Amino acid sequence: MKRHFIKLTVCSFVFALCTGVSYSRQMNDTTLSLRQIISNHEKEIMQSESVVVIEKGDNDSKPEFTINIDSNGSFSKDLRHLKITREQLESQLQALCGFNETYTFGRLRTVNDDLGFSHTDYNVYFDGYLVDGLTVMVHERDGFVTSINGIVRQVDTKIDTIELLDHKATISAMKVLNVTDLVYRYPEQRVLAYVPNADGTSKYKFAKKVRVFSLSPLKKYDVYVDMAGNVIDTVSLIAHTDVQGVANTYYNGAQQIICDSTDSNKYRLRDNARKIATYNGDYWDVDDYPGDNLMYTNTSKHWEDSVLRPALQVHWGMEKIYDYYKNVHGRNSYDGNGSNIYNIYNPVALDRQ
Repeated sequence: MKRHFIKLTVCSFVFALCTGVSYSRQMNDTTLSLRQIISNHEKEIMQSESVVVIEKGDNDSKPEFTINIDSNGSFSKDLRHLKITREQLESQLQALCGFNETYTFGRLRTVNDDLGFSHTDYNVYFDGYLVDGLTVMVHERDGFVTSINGIVRQVDTKIDTIELLDHKATISAMKVLNVTDLVYRYPEQRVLAYVPNADGTSKYKFAKKVRVFSLSPLKKYDVYVDMAGNVIDTVSLIAHTDVQGVANTYYNGAQQIICDSTDSNKYRLRDNARKIATYNGDYWDVDDYPGDNLMYTNTSKHWEDSVLRPALQVHWGMEKIYDYYKNVHGRNSYDGNGSNIYNIYNPVALDRQ
């Protein structure tokens, strides 16, 4: 029996050329180039970022509740009935996630929305090193936590004492991306990155994470370089162009959708503005998030193939659901934090379970 499966997860990679504030402040100085304005803006962002280390809780005490973490590390929990404060929850994070004293948390930022909710993000650290991609989000209102969600995993690796020389990671990243001139030189950060292996599995490895931002050619990437100086993963931070398409849906006939265009003859079921992507579950192995190779594609923005009708229905329907919660309830994505939405149609791997 075929099933529609919608996977929601936290992802964090969005590119925005937000130069308006800097530009308005500096527009009278005609000597500033676009490159200088963007560079100043990126510097301001880096200087404004701060992390507050959360004191370790008592691992001998049991949390007031438990969370169910799936095979990908994702979890979510409604806590409205507990009347627990954020400070109380922070002291339980270690035990709650099943972490020992090697793990710590760092509070990033708190964002307040129009509905009176506050949303706070946390990083996860292993032996002092940032675990890239792991995150916890706490949502509260009127002084009490309403829900918690995120992605947490156990790190299975040994501490690598080998250190890559400063700037070598940036040089390796620039070479791979064929970039010679940077808008801004970001600091290199040693992290534990969850990178793919040749056999299709993924594993945590120590790496230098460096951001490469170039105007000519226009590229913005997070690049992961291992301790030998080899690039082991790249993540583009520039979204492809969203275009309006027409989909022949399963139940609702022809409907307008948003897809993106990667070149003149290739369109994907991805809505970058809403962060919605729809994937073919026939080849998804469940053990990890679906890759771009599983995303539905078409040679035209007019999606008419009858075989694709169920997937088109899912994509169009999720766009409408997103708009309803955004316009009526002021909620940005399913968690109010603008997180990515993964639609996985017909996940045959689940049918076998």
